[in-house]
Amino acid sequence: MAVKVTGSPGLTPNNKPEMTRDDVTGFPTGSQEFIGNIADIRQNSDMKTIAITIDEKTLKRIDRLKTDANARFRSRSEVIRQAALEFVARLERLTEEDRERDIFRRNRERLDRQSRELIKEQAKP
Repeated sequence: MAVKVTGSPGLTPNNKPEMTRDDVTGFPTGSQEFIGNIADIRQNSDMKTIAITIDEKTLKRIDRLKTDANARFRSRSEVIRQAALEFVARLERLTEEDRERDIFRRNRERLDRQSRELIKEQAKP
């Protein structure tokens, strides 16, 4: 279910097209491609409050993201949640790629032999 950010039909008070946000995650609707797996968030909607320490320069950059004219984020928390989701997804992908690379490395000789045999078989008239 989505809720509208503003009550005016079609435009926000700043004459910008209105945006709807998911009432579970708070992320803009239709934004699944940039928030990762939204289904995981919907299933586990009990958000936890945490405290973080962050430098002033980074905090100002986060604030610019949420106040930018084309802002996709309502709050600092939303920016940080998005960043955390993307970071974790990237680490998981890199871990999987390392695991697959290790499998190929361990089986290099066998794979090489099998590919040569396949090429030789395909080359037969």
